[in-house]
Amino acid sequence: IVFMSLPTSREVGLVCKDLVLDQGAIVADCTSGDPMMTRQIASSLAERNIAMVDCPVSGGPAGAKSGQLTSMIGGPLDAVSKVEPFLKRMAHKKVVQVGSIGAGHAIKAVNNTMNTAHLVIASEGLLALAKIGIAPEVAIEAINGSSGRSLQTEVRIPKEVLSREFNYGFPLKLMLKDATIAVDSVCTKDGSGNTNVGDKDEQMPKFFPLVKDLLQKAVDLESGEADYSRVVRPLEAETGLELHAGSGINGKYCAPSYIPSEKQLDATD
Repeated sequence: IVFMSLPTSREVGLVCKDLVLDQGAIVADCTSGDPMMTRQIASSLAERNIAMVDCPVSGGPAGAKSGQLTSMIGGPLDAVSKVEPFLKRMAHKKVVQVGSIGAGHAIKAVNNTMNTAHLVIASEGLLALAKIGIAPEVAIEAINGSSGRSLQTEVRIPKEVLSREFNYGFPLKLMLKDATIAVDSVCTKDGSGNTNVGDKDEQMPKFFPLVKDLLQKAVDLESGEADYSRVVRPLEAETGLELHAGSGINGKYCAPSYIPSEKQLDATD
């Protein structure tokens, strides 16, 4: 069994093409990959009697260090059963069998796009509240005791955004890659990998493209290497305000004005 975790499915395909393995070997791909490309790679490997499973993981840098990861594994059941015991050594939190080859990568792309969607929706709400004098910390405290809460309101926004740390450890360019996979490979393809046909408005995803576009704006505004939590920066730029910790003075809150990034300032020089 050979485990690999590479930047994209393109690199996986190149490595697998030149990989020298005995018949009956298994390739376990932990990359956050493209499910349609994964199916093509698996088909090529099968011609050499080599099986493939896709088993991306979720849990972030902290989860990777502690082993508290969730993995979604797809592929032939006999190969999955052989890979799963090894996968559980690093994915202590949960390993979920999700179906045929490519299913793990499809779920991972959708998961990461939903992650970002939760973050930007919450941030947009907090910016709207800040405009009318409600401090983000106060709003978050109320929301986190209510039905609108999520991991993003409970952890990511307080720890990364309100603190202005922006240091979760996952770059914007990789989150954009995952959202692009979700939009272009998952949401607009059928089970055979063909582009959906029919009524365009019915077939095309409605919300995921908005997340993808906002991630692209953040990459253009900040950089591809910037932390993905900086996806809130285009929203701050449009609002002219920033989300900061603090509950105000004597019950009055005035949101700080937006300060352009170094990249923006360099572009204006």
